[in-house]
Amino acid sequence: VHGEFLFQVYCSMASSTEKVTGKIFVGGLAPTTTEESLISYFGMFGEVKQAQVIRDKKSNRSRCFGFLIFCNQVVADMVLAMHMHQIDDRIVGPLPISANCRWNARTLYQGQPSS
Repeated sequence: VHGEFLFQVYCSMASSTEKVTGKIFVGGLAPTTTEESLISYFGMFGEVKQAQVIRDKKSNRSRCFGFLIFCNQVVADMVLAMHMHQIDDRIVGPLPISANCRWNARTLYQGQPSS
């Protein structure tokens, strides 16, 4: 389905000590959203160190989710506290990333994946 992203999260709620400083996941992006539009929008809250829109390796189309790293955890917490943001005519939701998070082309894992 166009604009749909596939991922699964395997974890219990991460404690604040497990969070990676300033890093968040943003899901539900428009297919046209770019790193520049993420930086433009989220830069209103504070300095964005890095933005990444995840793309399909073969087609280079957006998978409609991405990651942001803020220079300051306080800014990331402010963004997360708002729950919903509108970017490129889409309502998107940020989620915190825990320290033991890793992702590959199909799945975002937080903690140990179930067997």
